[in-house]
Amino acid sequence: MRKAYIIVAAIILGIPIFGLLVSAGIGTKLAVADQRHLYACDPEGALSFAGPQSLDRAEVLCYQQAANSVLWRASASLLVVTLLIPVSFGGLAFTLGRRRQWLARYFPRIVRPTMIGVAFLLVLHGLLILYTGLQLSVAVNYFGFFIWASIIGLGFAGTGILIVFEAVRRRQADAIRVTGLVVDSERLPELTARVARVAKNLNVGVPARVVVGLEVVAFVTRIPISLRGSGVLAPGETLYLPACALRILEEKQLEALLGHELAHFRGEDVAFTERFIPSFLALQNAIESVSPDTSRSVSNSTSGWDLLAKLPALLLMQLIAVVTTVAVARIRRARELEADRVGAELASPEAFARALVKFSLLMVPWKPFRAANARYLRSGWARSNLCADFLQSSRGLLATADRDSLRQTVLSSRLTHPTDTHPALAERIRALGLDPAVILDESLADLSRTTEVSSELTELEAAITAIENDWMSTPGTPVITDTEETLPDALRLRLRSSVAPVP
Repeated sequence: MRKAYIIVAAIILGIPIFGLLVSAGIGTKLAVADQRHLYACDPEGALSFAGPQSLDRAEVLCYQQAANSVLWRASASLLVVTLLIPVSFGGLAFTLGRRRQWLARYFPRIVRPTMIGVAFLLVLHGLLILYTGLQLSVAVNYFGFFIWASIIGLGFAGTGILIVFEAVRRRQADAIRVTGLVVDSERLPELTARVARVAKNLNVGVPARVVVGLEVVAFVTRIPISLRGSGVLAPGETLYLPACALRILEEKQLEALLGHELAHFRGEDVAFTERFIPSFLALQNAIESVSPDTSRSVSNSTSGWDLLAKLPALLLMQLIAVVTTVAVARIRRARELEADRVGAELASPEAFARALVKFSLLMVPWKPFRAANARYLRSGWARSNLCADFLQSSRGLLATADRDSLRQTVLSSRLTHPTDTHPALAERIRALGLDPAVILDESLADLSRTTEVSSELTELEAAITAIENDWMSTPGTPVITDTEETLPDALRLRLRSSVAPVP
């Protein structure tokens, strides 16, 4: 890592350092030149971006002396500015990161201005390399240096314009796509009443909607939600819950989970994500815009110079992205652990920890099971309730898994989220004062037991399954519903040599 930072610094600082070296070389040459005709030299009058106005030796020397002084001062100043922008951004990020409130309120506001600062810096780099090439051409009487410097300088300026364009564009996060349905007091009365009760206990508003779907993840967001088969929902606070997890969560576990998710509204975590995502998207798109086009042949006559112009910009933007990620990871970790504490206080630490572990255990086989169902659909067959099948298949898989390998995989995992990251599961459980291994064993025992499911939830699962099957089916391929109670062999997940499941 230290070597990487040294390489980044060397490339970013290369142009002003190159300007200083050229200026030092020209200065050495002028020091031994004939100075007899320079007594009447007017440095300001001698300066011209087009170079000396004649080939008179005295005029050329006068021009070179004045221009070299400008080159030295410009290179030294740009070297300071080049150091100042990334150091200032890193310092601000570190300072804001010392307090969660500062980071949440002010950090998103410094990302875009820093991007514009980097763009301005690149334009200055372009002008400096252009001026350096001009002075080098005059010093050695070879105009080719100025031509190549012009190409590189224009590349820097163009890269800066790309970054400015991305910085000022209004970016919105893409809608989160899920397979699910909005539920209300008519569809799932017990769940909606429980959500309202938890919201009241936490002194937060009830979410505008509750969505229950197939994806094994729980989250709250204000980012638009796109329901497959229904379209994008109107803006508003959304609580998403997985139907399959509702089958296996006990009452206290569900209450603790709801407390955790709704605590994000109380802590203004959702508002922070809403403010931060557009800035981070602008940063990501700027990095993509200045990344080299790997589809082009490197033998292209301009590709090398194009890369030379974009490389400092790419490294600077990536450095900012790394600092940004580290700073935001700090606040995300703190807010997740705080929300964990709220969920644990609302029910009990054990109840919340078991809910977390159950989610993590179901995350392991979900993607392979979904892929297996897609293949089953392509074979012309469909199931009517994927939640029931998924839990049956998952129980069989977990029962055959090596306990030590399973413990290592699950406890080191991080629950997925559409817009945020979470601490490792073991860290979250330890923060609650519990033993992760014990909680895992207890959760596995819970999962092995079948539970009663309400008719309302069963009907909802069937409706969501129909949406999933319609989305995953190949258009024009006839599908027959498999009504057998026994799980088909195609949907049974098996192990090869580790806990990673394969259909």
